[in-house]
Amino acid sequence: MASPIKQIFYIKKLNNITIQTTSSEDIELLRKWKNKNRNNFFYKKIISKKDQLSWFQKYINTKDDYIFIIKKFDKKIGCIGFRLIENYIDIYNVMLGNKKFNHKGLMSLALQLMCSFIMDKYENEITLKVLSNNPTVNWYKKNCFKEIYSKDDYIFMMLDKNNFKKINYELKYFF
Repeated sequence: MASPIKQIFYIKKLNNITIQTTSSEDIELLRKWKNKNRNNFFYKKIISKKDQLSWFQKYINTKDDYIFIIKKFDKKIGCIGFRLIENYIDIYNVMLGNKKFNHKGLMSLALQLMCSFIMDKYENEITLKVLSNNPTVNWYKKNCFKEIYSKDDYIFMMLDKNNFKKINYELKYFF
């Protein structure tokens, strides 16, 4: 595997929610989660192990592109990511992988944690695209994203920074 240009780090909130940059040990779990939830994403094909490894090789060498594993204590419960595209931040791959943690507010906290980090690191607008038929559209609205426009099959949303409550976190780098 290629030597990554990314530093491994985690962002932690006091109540034992951590988002940690993904590593090679996470790629199979991410692949399983993505395949299981593929109907909620733009890319709907089954991802093979070979495709996932190819994605990971590209990912670790792409600047300003981060996928985080969301942990409650040490239990991996989901993932969330962002990347810099042109002049804006794009949130993507938001996924609760372990349904036992559904409706507990943990994904909202992870999103808030990541957006707080992004606001400290970048000055760009924080945006996302979500499929129009994805049930998370209202969840994003509850988490301070406002609809900017809609196209054929998706909605483009932007974080309403005036109503977003930034939170404090601990940031730790591993190398």
